[in-house]
Amino acid sequence: MKKFFQFVVEFKSWLSLCFTATMFIYLTISWIAGRRNVEISTLFQIMFLAIAVTLLQFVFFSGWVIKKMRYSLRLILFTLPILALITACAVCFGWVPVGNIGAWVTFYVIFLVCFVLICAGFEFCFWVTGKKYDGLLGQYRENQEKRS
Repeated sequence: MKKFFQFVVEFKSWLSLCFTATMFIYLTISWIAGRRNVEISTLFQIMFLAIAVTLLQFVFFSGWVIKKMRYSLRLILFTLPILALITACAVCFGWVPVGNIGAWVTFYVIFLVCFVLICAGFEFCFWVTGKKYDGLLGQYRENQEKRS
């Protein structure tokens, strides 16, 4: 039961980040395209996408499902189902006209740019967190040496 609640707390945090990032991307693109309203059905579509992406993130990055794998390989393997999922959503929800090659190229370029920016953002956060913990570890060691 304890592991279930750990999963729920972790999943909820990841889902919040994913939904917020997805909404930011959607609102930015909508704003650039001159749209001023968001339909309720679109919000549910984005929520569905956020839940599915968060489940995939959990599988690939939590360490609960895939225990040992290089980060670069995880990222590459993670990209494939995400791309398939987003493509399926785009087709099912009519986000991109099926027969318009230019629209699909634009869609995939936007996906790639957003994916790279999000990955870079996570890397930056991990780097900052690592520096913080390095500093705390240094303080701890210094205090231990003073006590000895």
